[in-house]
Amino acid sequence: MKDENQIRGIERQIVKINMELANLKTNHVLHLLLCVFTIGLWVFVWGVCVLSNENERGKLKTRQTKLERQLDLLWEGV
Repeated sequence: MKDENQIRGIERQIVKINMELANLKTNHVLHLLLCVFTIGLWVFVWGVCVLSNENERGKLKTRQTKLERQLDLLWEGV
C-alpha cells in the first residue's frame, strides 16, 4: 500500500514536470517579428529568453530523471 502511494505520487510529479516542459518553449516566430520591428534590438531579449528556458528545462529534465530512477526502484520492489 505504501509503495503504491509512493508510485502514484512520483507518477504525478513526472506528469507535472512534463506539463511544465511543454510550456517552456520559446516562441521564435514572435521574437523574430519583434526583432524586425525593433530593428534588431530585441535579439538580446530573445537570447536571454532562450538561455533561461534551456536552463529551466535542464533542471526539470534532471529532476524527471531522478524521479524515473526512484520509480524504477519502487517497481522492482513491488
